[in-house]
Amino acid sequence: MKKRILLQILVSIALAFSIYVIGERVARWLFDVHSIDLNWGITLRTTFFVFVLLAIATGIVSNKLNKYRLLILSVVSVIILSSLIGTFTIRPFRTLLLCLSGIIGLVLPIIVMKK
Repeated sequence: MKKRILLQILVSIALAFSIYVIGERVARWLFDVHSIDLNWGITLRTTFFVFVLLAIATGIVSNKLNKYRLLILSVVSVIILSSLIGTFTIRPFRTLLLCLSGIIGLVLPIIVMKK
């Protein structure tokens, strides 16, 4: 049981991070986006730490809740945390990519690993 929880946490973190990196590289390749500043780097670092804590909490709570309640809780928590980012007005597409990678990173392992 502990191995499954640890695997779910690691898959969530790796999936969210890889989706964001792939999306960022595709955006740079297709749309000629090259500016990254210090504010966005701080936002990424803070979001990563909060996402890791959220993935750990989701992995621990996954034993107690059924699949659908856990999915709803995960999506709502990422939406609430994304409202705290505050960069929707400055970088809306990057923030949307960050939120979508967080949602996919939390929801997909729950769908795949939960019976």
